[in-house]
Amino acid sequence: MIIWIASYPRSGNNFFRILLHHFYGVKTYLDVGYDSVIKLEKLGPSGKQLQNLSGWNYRPFSIAKMAQSRDIFFVKTHELPQDNYPAIYLLRDGRDSLISYTHFIQDIEAEEVQGRDFKTILEHLITEKTYFGGWSNHVLAWTHRQANTVVLRFEDFTQSENPQKIIDYALTQLNISISTIDNITSPPNFSDLNKIDPQFFRRGKIGDWQDEMPLNLHNLFWEYHGEAMREVGYSRQNKLSDINLKLDLSNFPEDIQKLVKQYENLLNQNEKTIQDLKKELIGKEETIQDLIAFRHFSLRYWDLYYLRPFLKKLIPQPIIKLIKALKNQTNKLTLTPQYLPRPLHIPKSYYSQKSSIDLPSISLVTPSYNHAKFIDRTITSILEQNYPSLEYIIQDGASTDDTLKILDKYCSQNIQIKSQADTGQANAINRGFSQTTGEIMAWLNSDDLLLPGTLFYIANYFHKHPDVDVVYGHRILINEQDEEIGRWVLPPHDNDVLLWADYIPQETLFWRRELWEKVGGYVDESFRFAMDWDLLLRFQTVGAKFVRLPRFLGAFRVYPQQKTQGWEAIGTEEMNHLRSRCHHRTVSQLEIELNIKPYLKKSWLYYQLAHLGILV
Repeated sequence: MIIWIASYPRSGNNFFRILLHHFYGVKTYLDVGYDSVIKLEKLGPSGKQLQNLSGWNYRPFSIAKMAQSRDIFFVKTHELPQDNYPAIYLLRDGRDSLISYTHFIQDIEAEEVQGRDFKTILEHLITEKTYFGGWSNHVLAWTHRQANTVVLRFEDFTQSENPQKIIDYALTQLNISISTIDNITSPPNFSDLNKIDPQFFRRGKIGDWQDEMPLNLHNLFWEYHGEAMREVGYSRQNKLSDINLKLDLSNFPEDIQKLVKQYENLLNQNEKTIQDLKKELIGKEETIQDLIAFRHFSLRYWDLYYLRPFLKKLIPQPIIKLIKALKNQTNKLTLTPQYLPRPLHIPKSYYSQKSSIDLPSISLVTPSYNHAKFIDRTITSILEQNYPSLEYIIQDGASTDDTLKILDKYCSQNIQIKSQADTGQANAINRGFSQTTGEIMAWLNSDDLLLPGTLFYIANYFHKHPDVDVVYGHRILINEQDEEIGRWVLPPHDNDVLLWADYIPQETLFWRRELWEKVGGYVDESFRFAMDWDLLLRFQTVGAKFVRLPRFLGAFRVYPQQKTQGWEAIGTEEMNHLRSRCHHRTVSQLEIELNIKPYLKKSWLYYQLAHLGILV
């Protein structure tokens, strides 16, 4: 079954999941596909640490299948409810939530807001319903559900001295019994998490809006969301009421039920007093608003709304972008989309296909299985190279979709097409290469692309550099529609890093046949995921010289169903095996991170230089 852990963004969802993992060791999952799991990646080196703290993990299978399972899956979501699965809903004062969300967008998603200032983003969040339906719609949709939904206030559990009791209460309401972990230590608080990543866990402060929300935007917020705020217990004066948020006490012990009833009677008896206090507070609204307006003369307010916008106009945009990039430094060598889809941009110079040398023969193999959706584009990207000395083989594994129909139209062209059952990708690659004789070798998977002019460029480079054995280049990430969603700009090759991680884009990789034969002339078929890394390590073992070329050579397709995204457990096991083979021992995740960190920093710098037009 599924238990939703739901909230509008920046309402304590991640903090709650961290506590849930801390007290119970519970793993949580995301409701979105792998393409959208990019938020943690944008947090830079702290992302992995936050992932471990929250117990976040990839979904093992679809939401529907998880819902049908007897096991309990806690799944984070910001989406509006579409089903009747039980839920824990994290509720926060809409003003604090939107202020925090504005900072998040401005700091972590800077590329998506295109330089808009803080005030503009905040106003957009207040008025637009495109952000998960808008704050009011989101809150009312979840708190009015017919399904069993426990509502927890951010202000309660983040400030509680014993947050475990609040989580126990929520689990009891959902009839869930989970054992706590042994030897529970003190849970992390907002201050601890802020030290890990000050952008993601900013302050956790209640009433933050009073410092940062201008009076006119506060009035605008109340115009759009006042009704919902009052319904869930928040007032303009920043006080929480004691309204009942659909809390079912039927599962609580009798003494607790009696205590709650006594409290409800006390509230009823004092209703007149409460109403009088409410009128008094409303009467003081003007004075309170005057005090808020007075705060706008503070240095923080002038810095946020006057000094920074002035400096942004004064400083050249490239420098501003670089400052923001330094502030938000992240690992660029992931399969996470780095920006919204855009047309694939290829420099005109790439289309030049001239050569003054006797072109060496190139053997290129495409292993294929049930990739009818993409294989036509893969083949076209190779044939449009117009390389005269190309030996191209498509080794299909007896596809059951429309792949063979697509391949039929290429039978008359200079392509060798084989279709027979195989034991996997590595077996198909070996079968393909066994039929080749080319001086230069490479394989291109049936969902990736070769960029224009790549084969001529590779041939010329190998001719001019006879001492080089292996070459590869930069990578472009594309989606299912061939739109560009990111780029890998790699530093020069580093043999030491290759012992810890494989950052060589396989679709850009080419090598000499002499080297292939020197390491046995095969791809190791015991690997289902890391066969290319294994081959590279064997190349390195025999002293091969690697060079990273200063050019984008291939495009790697990122989509939810691809093998690379679905085989996390297999891939992790195989990569750990290769690391143990290199270092003759089991290595820790911390060792890996420390040894690849300098390389990732270089890659980030190269990415920024390319973004500014200085490189590639």
